[in-house]
Amino acid sequence: MAIPKEVFSKLFSPLTPQEQKELDANKPSKRKETKEQGKVSYQEAKDILGEDFLGPEATEKTWGFQSEAIPIPFTREELIRAKELNQFLTLRVDRLKDASGSYVSFTMQNADRIAGPNFQTAKKGKILLSVGDQWKLDSNFFTTETPSVQWALVSRDVIPNSTNKNHLQQTEALIDYLKNQVFQGQPIPPEYQEAIDAFEAQKPTILALMKTDWKTAALALENLIINQMTRQTPVEALQDTTVYFDNTGKRLLETNYTWTSRRSSVGYLVNFGSAGAKGASLGRWRPDDADDDLGVVLSRHA
Repeated sequence: MAIPKEVFSKLFSPLTPQEQKELDANKPSKRKETKEQGKVSYQEAKDILGEDFLGPEATEKTWGFQSEAIPIPFTREELIRAKELNQFLTLRVDRLKDASGSYVSFTMQNADRIAGPNFQTAKKGKILLSVGDQWKLDSNFFTTETPSVQWALVSRDVIPNSTNKNHLQQTEALIDYLKNQVFQGQPIPPEYQEAIDAFEAQKPTILALMKTDWKTAALALENLIINQMTRQTPVEALQDTTVYFDNTGKRLLETNYTWTSRRSSVGYLVNFGSAGAKGASLGRWRPDDADDDLGVVLSRHA
């Protein structure tokens, strides 16, 4: 299928770091006015979510870094619904403390290198199963990408009906879950509707590319706004699962995997999971692949 150059450039060119920052910065603004009315305190969030509230104290316990107080951007009603859907609220951070007491960037590589030995000393197992594979060392998601400092609502397991699906079909499952579960009985917020509309417009082209040029299809799926809004990056998945285990004693994604929103250096879409005591695993799949233990975790921030 021939794609006009200008269409290809618009839909499938990777976002620059500045464009990604602007995208992240602009997401909350669309909901700011409505959120101001429904702000909840940390204590209210704890009362609603119990152990599924992982705030500054939790991140400090695990990573040695406590961020400044950041208002929770979700309403009381959203947190109650999140509890019903087995989601947890976590404050992601972009730094961790090393052995010298200095703060370093929170990358997957640094998290395993710095916190990994502490976990093993405390008999909590390993953080990552393997870190020396060249494909990981060659990939930005592993060596340089850090989470944004933000609150996120994350499902404790892959969402229903998301296994045995390719990456595009999983994206459709995420959209269905948003419409019929997360925002059940209410209008879809405008920023999500815009992202869904963009997905529907691009879907025919992506479907065609999955048959003829899987690497370009993977790039298009990575760049979809709806995937960036609802899927974890690999480093977010590592941080979320590790903080949850360290503070609750319960392991997430112990027997399955979530397909993330990032590609490896050679174009495969990265999955994260099997996060048992031997350490979590990372894998890489073509966008048209599917497996019965490969689903998708819902992750959203406002």
